[in-house]
Amino acid sequence: MTDITALESKLKLKATLEDAITVLISEIEALKSAKVKEWPQVGDVYFYISSAGMVLPSTWRDDNPDKDCAEIGNIFRTEAEATKELETRKTIAELRAQPGREKFVIGEYNHSLSVDFKIGVDVNAFTTCDYGFASIYFDSAESVQSAIKAVGADRILAASKWLSMGE
Repeated sequence: MTDITALESKLKLKATLEDAITVLISEIEALKSAKVKEWPQVGDVYFYISSAGMVLPSTWRDDNPDKDCAEIGNIFRTEAEATKELETRKTIAELRAQPGREKFVIGEYNHSLSVDFKIGVDVNAFTTCDYGFASIYFDSAESVQSAIKAVGADRILAASKWLSMGE
């Protein structure tokens, strides 16, 4: 009798599990088919970077100024995201203001910034491949080191993380 009771118990458990699986599959399908609200919608608050370099809030009206900001990637869900982007833009602008060049020259040493999230910021030199951070190149390793010192390795690392991972 004990064997029969154990088997009946297992069958009930199996039926319960099958029912639970059916419910979960149904819920998954419902989530897949649910329409995801696109962002931004009229009335949503977003942040943007002004031409004066300020992070400002705005309300989406789906008008031309809103669309212009969106077209160039200048709308952010949070003030923190916009602030990170602004700092990244400032960092890259400061790097570009250092004595250097923006053109990669094949066959010449193209010194650039190397960013490694575990090690930090260092110097690279390539002759045939374009791997420089933000496509900023220098004529010597010394000029790269000077740029890193002037702008700050911590700022370059933070900008690189934001560009590559949106952190």
